[in-house]
Amino acid sequence: GVTEPTLVSLGRLWTIGYALFALLTLACAWLLWRRSIDAVPGSSADSGKPPIARSPFEGLSDVTCTRRLRWALLSFAPSSLMLGVTTYLSTDIAPIPLFWVIPLGLYLLTFVLVFARRRLVPHAWMVRALPIIILPLAIMTITRESRPLWWLIPLHLLTCFVAAMICHGELAKDRPPAPHLTEFYLWMSVGGVLGGLFNALMAPLMFDAIFEYPLAMFVVCLLRPAPGADDHELRSHWLDYVLPVALGALVASFSLALNVLPSPPSEFVKRAVIYGPAALLCYASRYRPVRFGLGIGAFLFAGLLSTSTWERTLHMERSFFGAYRILFTLGPDAPYHRLEHGTTLHGMQSLHPLRRREPLTYYHRTGPLGQMFDTFAGDAPRLHHVAVIGLGTGTTACYASPGQTWTFYEIDPLVQRLATNPRYFTYLRDCLERPNIVLGDARRSLLHAPDHSYNVLVVDAFSSDAIPMHLLTKEAFQLYLAKLADQGIIAFHISNRYLKLEPVLGAALDAMGLVGSGLKDFNVSEAEREWGKAASHWVAIARTREDLGALAAKGSHWHRVRPRPGISAWTDDFSNILSGLNWR
Repeated sequence: GVTEPTLVSLGRLWTIGYALFALLTLACAWLLWRRSIDAVPGSSADSGKPPIARSPFEGLSDVTCTRRLRWALLSFAPSSLMLGVTTYLSTDIAPIPLFWVIPLGLYLLTFVLVFARRRLVPHAWMVRALPIIILPLAIMTITRESRPLWWLIPLHLLTCFVAAMICHGELAKDRPPAPHLTEFYLWMSVGGVLGGLFNALMAPLMFDAIFEYPLAMFVVCLLRPAPGADDHELRSHWLDYVLPVALGALVASFSLALNVLPSPPSEFVKRAVIYGPAALLCYASRYRPVRFGLGIGAFLFAGLLSTSTWERTLHMERSFFGAYRILFTLGPDAPYHRLEHGTTLHGMQSLHPLRRREPLTYYHRTGPLGQMFDTFAGDAPRLHHVAVIGLGTGTTACYASPGQTWTFYEIDPLVQRLATNPRYFTYLRDCLERPNIVLGDARRSLLHAPDHSYNVLVVDAFSSDAIPMHLLTKEAFQLYLAKLADQGIIAFHISNRYLKLEPVLGAALDAMGLVGSGLKDFNVSEAEREWGKAASHWVAIARTREDLGALAAKGSHWHRVRPRPGISAWTDDFSNILSGLNWR
């Protein structure tokens, strides 16, 4: 069979790669040095005349402050955009090098293509292509579209590539004479560094949401040159500034008009009416860079900040682990408060006094988790001490009974602040007398818990739609078993738009000698959705099938989790995210 690559073997390959890179760099330096020795210094050597001394400042007047600023901006924009794409992929898909290497590789490839001796990709093609691909991406960014995967990922990557080709192509066209190349490349480097600093350090302090990504789109469109027009035709016109404002007002007014209708139309109709005309107007101005860039900016700004009568944002905040939004949403009986992380719903609570303790979304009493707790409700010792990895809004606390001890493990302090703030969520206050919340990475924190102390361990750790892969490895299961009491149950929440995680769990269970029963509760009616239930997929794991009780009985809706050929158990030294990707 084929041996799967592990972290150790990959580390060796990287070491060899770095060594080869160092040798090739030294070889290039040696060849350049040899060429400088063999090169003829000039015709003056043959005539016997001394070479003419040239001032290092000759021609410096052509390198103005405006030109330097343009160099920095042309380097800043694609750097920021590349990091924005990376943040999207690594937050909503999975935080693994497999994904962040792709936008980085495309970004570096653009330098190779535009600075090559022979231009392989015509610059004009890229300039004409950008409006065609960035408008669909802008609409998807505004509407927070997250599927299908096979279409979204290529669109984001293609936009990043084309934008970088345009900006870096403009840099290649504007290269100064040889005496000023050092300064030219210095300003390019400064712009790239500033793009990285802006996304990594400044944006989290300036913005409560991931606004740096659409902001980079706007800057790229503003820097884009006009295809096939001379300077006289592109002189600034007052319409270049008035029309984008009108376009933003058009988007905002259409959005408001459709949201106040007694019976709002479908999402497709709303998007077509709100964003269709604005996108066409933007595309019509593609030959005027200022108008097109400002139009895209107004389009994004109005779309991202538009409000709805059915839903409004109460709070936005971000941390190292991502951006969170708390939404006020109207329901059939009373409003709800929703917590979203990225594009993923983390929990929801009804504001109706009689439903405040009712578990909603993935934790509904008619869903898999509710069925699991109902199965063991008559056996008090089986539920004496419950641990939950992932706090969310604290919805799982609704299943607590008097005399039970509940411990929550949460890695993000911001989630704890939001879940314990009674202005937003009261699950913990209403359902538990003294909730015990342990901050930190769950695998590290669990090491300090007493062995065989938990009767139920609920693993519900999300980072938007990404999953912490180190919680699905064999080593993680060894830790869970060490902390799990006799007849203990592990409940895994594996609902995911992009990954099929049940085969991964099946491989781990087979390797560890455990058993599991899964339930895909996807057939949620429209009425159930309106009352707060969400589709979910859970797996209950135990040491023996007897420990699972009715969850493993014949005739149950729960099915046995089995390993799938070709999928190996993940370890701390090996994981294969491609084996679980759901491209649909």
